[in-house]
Amino acid sequence: MDVGPVSAFYSFNDVEGFRARVSGQTNLKFHPKIQLEGLLAYGFKDQEWKYGASLKYSFRDNWRSFPQHHLKVSYLHDTKFVGNQLKFVQEDNFFLSFKRGASDRMLFTDRFVFEYFLELENNLSWTLSYFNTDQRPLGSLRFNFTDPVTGEKASYHSLRTSEVGLKIRYAPNEQFLQGHNYRTPIYNKYPVFTLDYKLGMDGILGGDFAYHRLSLNIFKRFYLSLFGNTRFEVEAGYIWGDGVPYFLLHLPVANQTFAYRTGAFNMMNFMEFASDRWALINIEHFFEGYFFNKIPLLRRLKLREVVSFKAIYGGLRSENNPNLDPTLVQFITTTTDGHTTPVTFTLENQPYMEASVGVYNIFKLIRIDLVKRLNYLHNPDIPQFLNVKGLGLRIKVKVEF
Repeated sequence: MDVGPVSAFYSFNDVEGFRARVSGQTNLKFHPKIQLEGLLAYGFKDQEWKYGASLKYSFRDNWRSFPQHHLKVSYLHDTKFVGNQLKFVQEDNFFLSFKRGASDRMLFTDRFVFEYFLELENNLSWTLSYFNTDQRPLGSLRFNFTDPVTGEKASYHSLRTSEVGLKIRYAPNEQFLQGHNYRTPIYNKYPVFTLDYKLGMDGILGGDFAYHRLSLNIFKRFYLSLFGNTRFEVEAGYIWGDGVPYFLLHLPVANQTFAYRTGAFNMMNFMEFASDRWALINIEHFFEGYFFNKIPLLRRLKLREVVSFKAIYGGLRSENNPNLDPTLVQFITTTTDGHTTPVTFTLENQPYMEASVGVYNIFKLIRIDLVKRLNYLHNPDIPQFLNVKGLGLRIKVKVEF
């Protein structure tokens, strides 16, 4: 039995206050084909218990071996920030508790997941899933709408989705850095394709909404000899359906912590933009000392240079736009001195863009980036650094491959 991660034992946020958590998972010594996971947490401000459990059964000799083939069933009763998606760390990680801007808009989620995963030796994988999720707003988050019959303002206590999902991923010649409970891909010169489809079912197993969601993501690493290497990612997606609430639309992965995240928009706020069609680009170039090696001191320290550019462009059809239909679940607003200001916007006018320049390999672990938000600077709660709006300093601890 492995207990942890230690970094999630203690965390805090504006809704739960001080949050204590204990979690763990079985290892191969318990059973080579079966893995059990569980968590128990408590918020001392909201005085709510959170818990979750999962069971994984492997059709291979053990659940960690490649290629994987397993069934997994899980249930989670816990809080989450809307628009915050993490891959290899927990959302209640202590170091991610330090956030800028408003951090009191959360969801309390009851989520059941059934997953069938099949991975082939050529690195083609299939994931067939069923999700049943009940979500209720916490903190200052609300599901407000106008009743179409009475014309009166009202609010949903919670909303439920019932989804079937299919994800196909192809990563030829991919290698992994294998951890106890996760695998980190070591990218090479070959592209990675991910096709993701979800079907929302209204009236089936409690589902409140009908929609189709389809996205395609392509990742490629380019090697440029003496000039280093470039990580290039593009994604496009579309959501079919009418009356889809904002929290089920595409919300770009935002980052309100002070840690740099490669896959997120580091100067964007949670739920700041919503779209039912979108295209994004994420470019990161590592010079691997091309400039610093020409400076004796920096060459001796083995520091490395990195630059990045990220952009996302999208749109929202009138059928899903709360600004045009008051009977839909309304976008979030904030009220200051009697003035109501929207905090969720659309991207029809121009793409959101941000860029950064940074130094990595500091003590072989640390990366520091100076990130600049290039537009939408008049939106509320824009971070600033050195009195420059949209500028921020972000830190990352990771060994780069």
